[in-house]
Amino acid sequence: MAVPEEVALAGTGAVMRRYRRTDLDRLQTAIEASREHLRPFMVWADQPRADTERFLAEAVADWDAGRNFNYVLVDDADQSVLGAGGLHRRGESDVLEIGYWRRVDAGRRGLVTTMARALTDIGLAQPGVARVEIHCDVSNTASAAVPQRLGYDLIGVIDKEPVAPAESGHHQVWSTVPPPIPA
Repeated sequence: MAVPEEVALAGTGAVMRRYRRTDLDRLQTAIEASREHLRPFMVWADQPRADTERFLAEAVADWDAGRNFNYVLVDDADQSVLGAGGLHRRGESDVLEIGYWRRVDAGRRGLVTTMARALTDIGLAQPGVARVEIHCDVSNTASAAVPQRLGYDLIGVIDKEPVAPAESGHHQVWSTVPPPIPA
C-alpha cells in the first residue's frame, strides 16, 4: 500500500497531509503559540524559523525518498496548523515509530488520537512492517494516553538520556501488530 499524501480525519474538522515547503509560516506560528506547552517534552520547541525551514526541506526529501512520512495536521476551515505527526524508521527495519504533537489550543477534539489511529493503520499496511511503536517519556502522561486509547501494548521501559526539560530518562515503548490474517 502506498502511503497516502492526505487523510481526512472524520469527525475532527481536520486533515493530515504531507508537508509542503509553503507550510513554513503556519507551522512556525503554531510552534511559537505552543512553545510553553511543547517545551517540557519537545527539545525542538524553541527552534528558530530557520530550523523549521530546514525541517520542512528534510521532511519533503524524506517523504520523496520513502524514509520517513511526516504529516502536518491542518484545520479544514482555515488551514491553520493544529499539530503534526509522522511515521519514522528509527530502529529495526520492520518497525515504524509514530511521533505526534498538537498546538496548545487544539486540545479536547480527539485530534492526536484520531491522527495516531490513522498513522497506525497506514503503518501496519506497509509491506514488510511487523509492528508500529509509540515511544514517550514516562512523565508525559498525555502522550502515553494515546497508545493506551488505541489498544497498544506496553512492551517495556527503556533508559534514554533526557533531552527535554521534563523528561525522566525512562521511555515507555508501546507496540501494536497487524491483526491476524483469517484462515
